Amino acid sequence: MKPKRQGGKVTGAWFGHCRAIAICLALLPAPVAADIPWVGPYLEVGIGLTDNRLSLSQNHGVVDGVAIRQGLWRSDAGFVALGYGHLRGALRVSAEIEAQIGSRPMVSGGSCRLGRVCARSNLIGTLGPIYRLRARLGRAIAPGVAVSVGLGLSAAEINASRALVQVASATTTGAALVRASSPFVVDDLARGGHVVLGINQALSARVTWGLSLLHERLHVASDSAVSITAATMSGPSRAMVQLDHRGDFTIESRALRLSLTWRF
Repeated sequence: MKPKRQGGKVTGAWFGHCRAIAICLALLPAPVAADIPWVGPYLEVGIGLTDNRLSLSQNHGVVDGVAIRQGLWRSDAGFVALGYGHLRGALRVSAEIEAQIGSRPMVSGGSCRLGRVCARSNLIGTLGPIYRLRARLGRAIAPGVAVSVGLGLSAAEINASRALVQVASATTTGAALVRASSPFVVDDLARGGHVVLGINQALSARVTWGLSLLHERLHVASDSAVSITAATMSGPSRAMVQLDHRGDFTIESRALRLSLTWRF
């Protein structure tokens, strides 16, 4: 079984998000021929598919001699935002406050499986809810269609109890799976920033739908420390992961989001 680099999976997933946006834009219905009220208060609700990466220091994984990156998981979550926009020339300037609802497990989709060559590490715990405050600039590019860019601050609840490492190796005649964990307690508010790029199209004089890409980086202050090593081999198939971390760490997220906006 030929190993794949996890970093390549992340890049592929991100380009997959971009291709999905391109396809959706190609299928956009004809713009609403109306004077769209781009100013005033509005409510936005939506859902996002997110790739998350946990960055711990001295986190090293090898599958059949090929180094891989660790701490990747995928999640989906709903969000709701309140905003107010007004026009300044050709630009629409908005202020928004957003809440990403609920919490998601950090190990979701990040487990090694028996029979597959794998080396991974992560934290056992949850991330969320996430709160965001941002300023946004929008500009109409066609009747009923606008693009926008936003920049803001983020804060997220994070709760973790243990650090986990997993390795798996496999051949046509056998397989091995090893898991090890150690206490790594975090109960804090992660802080950071985010940027969002989006496009919206009017469905009526008061309702728009939109697609957006969000990139976020959260910093977690922690005094916790952990040191774990796990390795396994089945014939020529080998996997090893070593986690040796102390103190602060970061979480980076990239999300593709679909939303509806109601203007009051």
